[in-house]
Amino acid sequence: MFLIRELTVNDYDALVALWKEAGLPFRPNGRDQRERIAREITGPCSIFLVACLIEDWNNDSRTVFEHLGYRYYPDVHYYTKRKDDEV
Repeated sequence: MFLIRELTVNDYDALVALWKEAGLPFRPNGRDQRERIAREITGPCSIFLVACLIEDWNNDSRTVFEHLGYRYYPDVHYYTKRKDDEV
């Protein structure tokens, strides 16, 4: 089962827990501050898609996203470079 709904600042703690459980980087002193997330989600042009990293072996999740109209691109890779891991 999956749920699509509006992200609110009240979801912040659960969002951080999800990032940590998934092993994703969390930068509480930079982009991931509660205040910054709150400002971004209340802005006029904000879209947050939470939990969209799907491993190749996760067929159930891939099926859900394909059902929602997303297309799989095997050549997409994610890289990031930052001056400071905290920001």
